[in-house]
Amino acid sequence: MNTDSILIGQFIQEQSNLAASVLEDIESEKLAAFFSDSPKEWLMKVLPHMNAQGMSEVFERMDPERLVSLLESMELAHSIASIRMMKKELAEVLLNRLSEEKSTLVKRLLRYLDHTVGASMDTLVFTLPDNLTVKEAMAALKKRKDQIPPELFVLDASRKLVGVISLSELITGKSAYEIKAIMKTRLITLSPEIPIQSLINHPQWLEFYALPVVDPASVFLGAIRLETIRSILFQPGTKGEETGQLAINALGELYRLGLAGLLRSAVELDVRSGK
Repeated sequence: MNTDSILIGQFIQEQSNLAASVLEDIESEKLAAFFSDSPKEWLMKVLPHMNAQGMSEVFERMDPERLVSLLESMELAHSIASIRMMKKELAEVLLNRLSEEKSTLVKRLLRYLDHTVGASMDTLVFTLPDNLTVKEAMAALKKRKDQIPPELFVLDASRKLVGVISLSELITGKSAYEIKAIMKTRLITLSPEIPIQSLINHPQWLEFYALPVVDPASVFLGAIRLETIRSILFQPGTKGEETGQLAINALGELYRLGLAGLLRSAVELDVRSGK
């Protein structure tokens, strides 16, 4: 092993979170090559800190046998999160190549009945590690090319849900603060087995854009959005459409007003700071 490799290995071992942030800036094709050639112990250090959604594109560019080797070494929660975000064809190939013990367990945990939260939840949810500062979290958000939700879920290294922080709190928070010091930790969570129907009038829709879904160990599985429930339950001609639609419209108006307030706070902050 040359000197460069030794230094890279030490950096990953000692600063795994920072190393993950650096790696996420690399284009997917080059990152796939790095993940294909680097020692597995390095990758096990950084993968828990990397966004599973962003890594799905990297995994698609890698050799399936190498991916199987990584999935076998990952903790179960990370394996499941990675497979959930892959294309169906690739996920099936990998599940068939995993060891029988792990494949059986992963398949069972991936499967949910129709019309349950688990079957309809969004697994491509951008999350934040709990050891970031406000400045680091904002830097991570700036890398996003898609729409940023008004609330962001915060996970620990084991992918357990530990809090939620609003975009407005990040915008107005002091850059040196750790997000775990200002996030909300008292959360209403959902089981993936809950029927979709039971969420129509859930009081948390008055406060949140999406509700987190976790397993019995509090491992984050994804989130269910109000618009998803609307699309499933209130299609033209379905029973209860009229009263349900009135409730959805009212909640939608409250949500719109909340976003307007967020926009105003961001503008006011820019004016005060002279940006």
